[in-house]
Amino acid sequence: MPAVPYALDTLKVTERLEESGFTREQAKAQAQVLAEIVQLDNLGGVTQEDLRQAVQQLEGRMDRLGADLNLLRWMTGSLIAGVVAILARLFLVVPG
Repeated sequence: MPAVPYALDTLKVTERLEESGFTREQAKAQAQVLAEIVQLDNLGGVTQEDLRQAVQQLEGRMDRLGADLNLLRWMTGSLIAGVVAILARLFLVVPG
């Protein structure tokens, strides 16, 4: 689901700021700054659905890494067993 953009009514913001004692110029400037902040937030907003998808991707990658790790453990164990068998044959077998 795409992020829903925020809308800022700069006229209402300007009017509210004027009502609370700001000059018209100050109110306009602050409303413009707020509108720019909201616009920037809309460009990089992350939704909960975005986060869920990212978590699912990471979980999938972790599962694959776990499987790879199990394979490496099995291969390492086999390698060690093979080396031990070779060393045993070389050093423990008495020529007869």
